[in-house]
Amino acid sequence: MSTRNRHCGKVKYAPRSILCAAAALIAGMQVHTPFAHAAWPERPVKLIVAVAAGGPTDDLARTLANGLSEALGGSFVVENRGGGGGRIGIGAVARADPDGYTILVAASSLTISVAMSAATPYDAEKDFAPIALIATTPSAFSVTPKLGAKDLQALIDLSKRGDGLNYATPGTGTVGHLAAELLKIRSGIVMSHVAHTGAGPSLQSLLSGSVQLLATPVPSVQAQVEAGTVKVLAVTSENRWSKLPDVPTMVELGYKGFVADTFFGLLAPAATAPEILAKMTKATLDVLRKPDTVTRLEKLGYDIAAKGPAELSQRITHELTQWRDVAKQAGLVVK
Repeated sequence: MSTRNRHCGKVKYAPRSILCAAAALIAGMQVHTPFAHAAWPERPVKLIVAVAAGGPTDDLARTLANGLSEALGGSFVVENRGGGGGRIGIGAVARADPDGYTILVAASSLTISVAMSAATPYDAEKDFAPIALIATTPSAFSVTPKLGAKDLQALIDLSKRGDGLNYATPGTGTVGHLAAELLKIRSGIVMSHVAHTGAGPSLQSLLSGSVQLLATPVPSVQAQVEAGTVKVLAVTSENRWSKLPDVPTMVELGYKGFVADTFFGLLAPAATAPEILAKMTKATLDVLRKPDTVTRLEKLGYDIAAKGPAELSQRITHELTQWRDVAKQAGLVVK
């Protein structure tokens, strides 16, 4: 084609208006191809939290959203999609467009759901691209002071009177759920599970007295412990938790190998462009290393990891093995 024809001059076989319109359309398509990420984020980025508002994952996500909005000059907003032990929110991200505008704030429920059921609507390793390992925290077995259980053994003894106890967790398939079921196996405690849609609602059930025990990540009870309205009987970390130095670990109490902590990380749909993932990783790690972020998250009860995608990927692989073993022991595997 001649230079004149390439610039929409007079041609023999098609009207000039049609060729110009076609050229404009092609140019527009080139500008908006999936590879044109230089301006990302051009619109709000959703950080999906797969539990109800008010819990530790929600607090963490909102802290990150504020930091990422400032670091990347865009708008990061938290959207809670609770239910199904995290499957609803996690599955939604797995099926989302890989355009960088839907990101998962994941917790260990990502791996536990897979460990418990082959029918989980996502593959924890194949359907997501890891961005960053944010933090970890142990679970806490908590009661209210009015229950009168001075320690874990007193709670176990109390459970064997009458009809037993009820225990709350942020949901089926959370670390708290499997940790509590492992406690049942190892100690003989008599109790029934009451699942909730997040740590916030499960805490309210404990405070109202509708359940007697709460099994949930430390951050969800940290403030109540300081206020004296909640008493932690044991934590599931390998060593005593720095924020609760007077609380024994399950290992200290004679439960060898009883370690069950929760990880928190950021993941995107698997086909998200590498340049977007790299931007997110750098910005996330920068935010996590800021003194004000460190102070806030540590006060909430998190141990900040601030690791990249490789470490998050390794953590996911490790947890899939760990939770499959626990779920099998507890009889929680659904085929």
